Amino acid sequence: MRWWTSIGGVALMAGLTGCGVTSSEQVNANLEESLEQNRQLEFAVQLVDHEDEGNHVMSPFSIYLSLMMVANGTSGDSEQEIYTALQLDDVDREEENRKIHDWLTYLSMDRDVEIGIANSIWAKEHVTFLERYVATIEDTFYGEARELTGVKGINDWVSGKTKGEINRIVEEELSESIVALLVNATYFYGEWQFPFTLLEGHNEKFTNLDGSVESVEWMNRVDDFRYVEGEQYQAVQLSYADEETSLKIVLPDEGAFTDVLHEIPAIMSNKKWSTEEVNVQIPTFELDHNYNLNNVLQQLGMETIFTYMENNMFEENKMNYAIDDVIHKATIEVDEKGTEAAAATAVSVIETSASMTSPINFTANRPFYFLIEHEPTGATLFFGSYAEVN
Repeated sequence: MRWWTSIGGVALMAGLTGCGVTSSEQVNANLEESLEQNRQLEFAVQLVDHEDEGNHVMSPFSIYLSLMMVANGTSGDSEQEIYTALQLDDVDREEENRKIHDWLTYLSMDRDVEIGIANSIWAKEHVTFLERYVATIEDTFYGEARELTGVKGINDWVSGKTKGEINRIVEEELSESIVALLVNATYFYGEWQFPFTLLEGHNEKFTNLDGSVESVEWMNRVDDFRYVEGEQYQAVQLSYADEETSLKIVLPDEGAFTDVLHEIPAIMSNKKWSTEEVNVQIPTFELDHNYNLNNVLQQLGMETIFTYMENNMFEENKMNYAIDDVIHKATIEVDEKGTEAAAATAVSVIETSASMTSPINFTANRPFYFLIEHEPTGATLFFGSYAEVN
């Protein structure tokens, strides 16, 4: 039995089976186990490292969920490439799906901040998702299957799930070759546990990465915060009203901005975090960013799935499939009251008529023969060998 229920302001599909609903105690136990192996931060660092330096905002969780929906619709090398890109080598699909289900169940519980996570899969009329794939999307991802008729329906869905913060995830009409889209929308709104003071009339100076200086609106609070510092950085944790979610800020020393990037996962797990009295002064800020993740995902291990995807997603037909684009958009606004952030990820799948299996390697790094042949007559116009570099 399934029904639609609004939890924390977001519609999630809840499912009951004969096994009953996962208890909060079991979810907490599973989360504790899962988070020890959580690689989403490492994945995010890799994504940013492949981009130009400067402002960035993204939702690793949104990207992760979208790619895991793809992984559940493929197999073999295609599936493993996604796991490699996500820093999840040797992952067991069923175990990872259990973690996803537990994460989404826990995040949907009522709390003093709003977290909305919605997943959907869209297919054109002539393409049919396999029933077992739809069941996985519904039961694991709390998702829904919809007919793909154009960009308006998808954009309206994303806008609704992100409270209008992301109005468009698909900018142009879909090409004829695109047969499906797998979409995640993620929304967050949280007020600070203790509000900051906006220093009105005290526009402070902020030194940009290139050394230029700008005036910014500043906010301040002196209080007990979780804090840690290292050789090239300071880091502080700013809690939201539910006391479970927080904004962590890592402040590199001057000249150490690039070096500290790869230290961030270690900083987050540093055992030296402690509660200290800290005078926190940060600017209010708004950011938004759009990404096409194709190139970086290929560099991280998704090498062939953009040309050929092993199909466990659609009912069998004579077509072959591949990922066309992985698009991600995100926005965040931080002020003295709290934070509002939203993101959406869309993975488009195309159909191809030619078989596109993994390529065979041909490396002519030893002596070889060659010939030039006239195909219609079979005449060998030239023949020879290349056996040594002259």
